[in-house]
Amino acid sequence: MAFITNKKWMENPKLNILNFKTGKIKIQETPDTDFSILGWKEKGIYILTYEGVKNKIYRYDGKKSEKIFDENKSLIDAAVSQKEDIIFYGAGNSEPPEIYFNGKAVTNSGKIFSKRSHSVKKTIIWSASDGTEVEGVLSVPEDFDENKKYPLLLCVHGGPTWISRDYLNTAARIYPIESFTEKGFIVLEPNYRGSIGYGEKFKSLNFKNLGIGDYDDVISGADYLISLGYADSEKIGIMGWSQGGYISAFCSTYSKRFKAISVGAGISDWTDYYYMTDIHTFTNQYLGENPWNDPEIYKKTSPMSYIKNACTPTMIQHGKSDTRVPVNNAYKLYQGLKDMKVPVELVLFEDMSHSPDKPGIQRAIMNQNLIWFSHYILGESDENLMK
Repeated sequence: MAFITNKKWMENPKLNILNFKTGKIKIQETPDTDFSILGWKEKGIYILTYEGVKNKIYRYDGKKSEKIFDENKSLIDAAVSQKEDIIFYGAGNSEPPEIYFNGKAVTNSGKIFSKRSHSVKKTIIWSASDGTEVEGVLSVPEDFDENKKYPLLLCVHGGPTWISRDYLNTAARIYPIESFTEKGFIVLEPNYRGSIGYGEKFKSLNFKNLGIGDYDDVISGADYLISLGYADSEKIGIMGWSQGGYISAFCSTYSKRFKAISVGAGISDWTDYYYMTDIHTFTNQYLGENPWNDPEIYKKTSPMSYIKNACTPTMIQHGKSDTRVPVNNAYKLYQGLKDMKVPVELVLFEDMSHSPDKPGIQRAIMNQNLIWFSHYILGESDENLMK
């Protein structure tokens, strides 16, 4: 019997193999990354690993491990048949996802995009101010010109233990990256410290460093693109949902570098969050303590601590039934920005929990973000913002 264990949010999982005869558990050595078990078949245990912006599949036969899938594809999901065929849903660089059987595409759903322009994905690496190496996915228009400066948007994933990958996401639910690049933006999705796929040490770098270290990772990515001559330093925006929304909220109060910001289901005050969330252990495992034992770390990492510094137009989107990041976080940031005379819009969605799960709401969220950044960065009208 094989099962996975891990104790903390930032720890890699461990593959445990239980011998039913002896009752002993063997911890199987696996790559330094997150993974999931695909199945235990005749030839061994199959696991799907996250390694940078790609994924790999390994097989363990009890004595050795073997990498059996190492194609240049981003795997979104995978399975192993009883005959040990590899089936996966994934895509190559800048391709729409398809279903593959033993490496061969058996669907062609991407054909509906064949006559449309789409972004080109580039994987880039830069260094944060403390020397930490950060990787991200840069989406650029098809006619991208390296000698031209573009308005830049940062799109920050949640988690923090998640990752942005380099395939054409035709099923976007929140941020319409393809629409942004079609309008002439370039979009950077940074895999900031805490992201999976880069080892346990990297995943632990934001312990007691939330917000501060995350901000350094994303702004250094923007600075890198400015240094290359790709990005216009006067036209930068940032957006994110959940943990990405927290980082965006942190940028809203901590930084003056942005032209526009969108905060989706983001944390604004860690103390409030600790008392009201449905995952209390997440907070003290990342901040190291409860708020009454170390109030300073909760203050240091909370966007509201820097509200007097706020100056960037900010849109806040939040579900009224969110128990993961309770809606008081949205109200608090909204009132703080309003008191500071910062342009701010608060959009609340009835009956929505932490993530949008209805097509109409997903469409509204994407449309609002497209209008928000087009207005504040490109100068377009915002009269249809709430539609």
